[in-house]
Amino acid sequence: MRRAAFLGQRVAPVSQTRHKHDSLLPAGAGGRSSFSGQAATVFGATGQVGHTLVNNLGRMGSSIVLPHRNSTEAWRSNDLRLMGDLGTLQFYQHFDVAHRSDREVMETIEHSNVVYNVIGTRRELKNYTRRETNVDWPERLAKLVAAKGDGTRLVHLVPLNTGNEEYCKYSKILEEHTEACEKIRDAYPDAIIVKSADVVGWNDYYCNWWSMNNEYYQRSLSYIGAFPLMYGGGAQTYVSPIVRRDLGRALAKIGAHPDSDGHDFELFGNKVFKLVELVEFMYDVKWQTMRHLNTKRTASARCARLDVDMDYFPYDPLGELVADPVDLTTMQKLKRKLLRLHLAKLNWPRFNVAGIRALDYVHRNKSMYADWTSEDHFNMMNMSHKPTFENPGFADIGVKLNDPLIAIHECMANFSPGAYPSGFGLTDNFKRLDQFDLPPTYEWDVVHTQEAKRLAYA
Repeated sequence: MRRAAFLGQRVAPVSQTRHKHDSLLPAGAGGRSSFSGQAATVFGATGQVGHTLVNNLGRMGSSIVLPHRNSTEAWRSNDLRLMGDLGTLQFYQHFDVAHRSDREVMETIEHSNVVYNVIGTRRELKNYTRRETNVDWPERLAKLVAAKGDGTRLVHLVPLNTGNEEYCKYSKILEEHTEACEKIRDAYPDAIIVKSADVVGWNDYYCNWWSMNNEYYQRSLSYIGAFPLMYGGGAQTYVSPIVRRDLGRALAKIGAHPDSDGHDFELFGNKVFKLVELVEFMYDVKWQTMRHLNTKRTASARCARLDVDMDYFPYDPLGELVADPVDLTTMQKLKRKLLRLHLAKLNWPRFNVAGIRALDYVHRNKSMYADWTSEDHFNMMNMSHKPTFENPGFADIGVKLNDPLIAIHECMANFSPGAYPSGFGLTDNFKRLDQFDLPPTYEWDVVHTQEAKRLAYA
């Protein structure tokens, strides 16, 4: 097994001749004014994971090349300039993966000994298709890194359930990531694949999708029969989110580890939650820390409740995600068709009638619904995390995990002030984490036992 191989290898002695950048040796006492030995190129640095990765690389004194689509003065990349010591960050402005030649891409990785690819998307983009981003670009990058011939490490980030044949049938996003990993391995066998659970942290996408700004869109599904809508009511879905700074630290250490070449890594939390109980905690924090009378679009203002109890939403209108269609009731089959129709409408072409929605008449993914979901992504968000436990993880690389509930509390309690100017002052009822009923945690062996019983019963 790869895990055993990873743990069994020893660090090569210093006297051994290496075939990768012998001149790039660590120097200094450590810290941002030293040199860590990593000359890295980070693709996707302006994303949430990319920001944290660059910060971790910069704090240890790495030299970093940052290709990005904007100018250096743009707000997406402006804060990156503070993450490294003077001269350690090299910005490659107006970088476009679809229109840059192989020679231009090679220029960004030519002097690097580690290349990180944290680019990925859950939806069709304005300038790129989802397949171009998730499959074509990683394969192309792997071929270019292999063409260097100097042992440069390639670290590629994908969702945790990538490669799970059962779940790939329900999400083309996972199918694309699985295909990309296979093509990367074919092009560059020494590539490092990092499979990560859902990430939580300040202004993260996971909490935002479930119960922050997208609560309005979740409520638009209430006609199907539940709010928020989850397969199986979320009672059989087990997730283990990780804190974003833990993932960034892990990626930096994986890129520097001498024995990481050719390995798969599985990064998931040591605390497991039921999805329904975790989402209930999100709504508890959100609704109990905002000014009640000013929240006119939330269920709390309409129902005069600042506490949410998912026992009031015990319905299972969709059935289990992986359920056999034969076992579904007629109503559940109907609700699933309504859900597919609802999610498909979000991406149908719009027509320009007398100039109405003139800027949005081609695709709905340019509209306000762009940040919500599609069927492939909706299914992904309702999947249990299923690690294989055969690959190294956080413990093997020496990363101590932070509590995800603390990060979720920080994110949900302050979602209004940091989101837009009109939200200032909506959190005057702030409550500490210990003032909430925390969701219970489960051990991985218990989760596997319950899953086996459920499959046997089915």
